[in-house]
Amino acid sequence: MDARVVRRSSYVVPLPSRHTYGSQSGCSFVTDTAPFGCYNGRGGSMSSSFRDLRVWQEAIELTTGIYDETARFPKHEIYGLTQQIRRASVSIASNIAEGKGHRSDKEFLHFLFHARGSLLEVQTQLVIAGKLGYLSAEGHCLPRKAEGVGRALSGLISALERKIG
Repeated sequence: MDARVVRRSSYVVPLPSRHTYGSQSGCSFVTDTAPFGCYNGRGGSMSSSFRDLRVWQEAIELTTGIYDETARFPKHEIYGLTQQIRRASVSIASNIAEGKGHRSDKEFLHFLFHARGSLLEVQTQLVIAGKLGYLSAEGHCLPRKAEGVGRALSGLISALERKIG
């Protein structure tokens, strides 16, 4: 583990080691080598807490990035696109956490599908924000972060589907 952490209210979540990759546009983003958590693929159990799931950690990073970016949106969007994209992004990590708290993998999977739906909303809203010229240079990296969360979420969904059978 490195020294970086996500700080929210009264808890601190250590982030796993990350690799930063640059892109041609000058944006950089982080990615994990095993983005969907602690499933061992051999019928073993999932990690004990939603906070241990890398997909949840990446969703939190996406949400904080969206909050930072939407703070720059025009004031007339505060009750429109700003509020909608913020709520949808919060819903991604929230559904992962809520599903992890349920007793069965089938219930967890149900909430992961809700998280994926919220992610698709965020991706759509980022396209709209980009077309309206609301995204800054830093904000143009958000769609790639969202794609990374999508890949991690799909990996976890696939692992659970294989486990459930």
